[in-house]
Parts: sequence; C-alpha cells; structure tokens
Amino acid sequence: MEYINRNSETLAQLLVKYIRNEERMDCVVEAFRVLGNLSRTTRIRDILMKCKVDRLAIHHCQSDNVELLYAVIGVLINLTVDEDKRECLKIHHGIDSLINIFGYSIQSDWQLSSLVCKALWNYCDNNYEKADNQPLWFTAHQLKILLNLFDESLHESNLESTDDESLDELNKQLWNEEYFPVASRLYQRIIEGNEYFKTIQINNYS
Repeated sequence: MEYINRNSETLAQLLVKYIRNEERMDCVVEAFRVLGNLSRTTRIRDILMKCKVDRLAIHHCQSDNVELLYAVIGVLINLTVDEDKRECLKIHHGIDSLINIFGYSIQSDWQLSSLVCKALWNYCDNNYEKADNQPLWFTAHQLKILLNLFDESLHESNLESTDDESLDELNKQLWNEEYFPVASRLYQRIIEGNEYFKTIQINNYS
C-alpha cells in the first residue's frame, strides 16, 4: 500500500492508457476500479482531468456493462468532490447519461441508483445558481424527469414484489440501506427553497 501511495501518480497515468483500449473491456473495468480508489486524492483527480478521464467516464455511462457503470460512476463521484471539476457533467452531457441510468436502475439495482444519486449530489453541492428561484444546474426537462423518478422510488409502498419472499426482503433492505438515505437527501437538496417542488411527500413508511 505504501508503494502504491508513493507511486500513485505514475500508476494513474499508466491506467489511463488502459482505459483507452476498448478492445479489452475487462481491462477497462479493472483500470477504472483502481482509478476509483486512487482518485480519492486531489492531485490524482487533477491528473485525471488533464487526461480527460472525465470524458471517457461519461462516454462509458452509455454502456450496458453494469460492472463498468459501477466503476466509471465511482470515478465521477470522486471527481465531482472538487468544485472546479463538477461542470464536466454539464458540458459533456453527463447529467443526461446519469439520469438515464437512474431511470432504468430503479427497482432493478438500488445500489447503482444510489451511486447515481451520490454523483448528482456532489454535482449540485453548494453550487446552485438561481434565476427566478430556479436552479440552473438542471434543465427544466431534467428536473421533471428527476422528480418523476423520485416520486416513483421514494415510497416504500411502490417497491415491486415477486413470488419470492426472501428476494423481496433483500430488495427492501437494499432500498432502505443503500438507496433511500442518499436519494431522499438529494431530493431535499433539489427542492430546497423552492415551493413549487414541495409537492412530493417523502415518507419511509408510506
């Protein structure tokens, strides 16, 4: 671990070469996973931005490879910790890609949905620009989609059920522990200070 810490910059630059090789997607996934760990430090995040890793990560958000989605969203979560790096999601259409993942992962993968919420949380953290009390970090269309998805997913009564009771219990547990805490906080952040959006009542026991 000490060796990795001492050579993290060199390792990050080496891994950037691997994530550009789309002929070996298994290597791309593993490289993004390691970058997810390395990018917890500011200096590594600066290197990744210079190498345009943000664009590559957003590009791969179009993938149907779930393992890759987990890895690239993890990197995006770390990159958006820094205020000066958050705009990459807006410039390179990352918000639309994340919202798309959010939409199809609800009910089927609460852990993936929660990762999307974490990335969006970082994106709008203390960075609302307001005009007529409307947050500009999301377009009106994006806000409409997000609020509809929250309306669908923030009520326990809307959880899908199957004939397998143990599977339903696991689904409920993942929703309670992985998804609801971060999604409800993101929802509250989006509607904070805007009376128009205060129409969805969040109730963990509804």
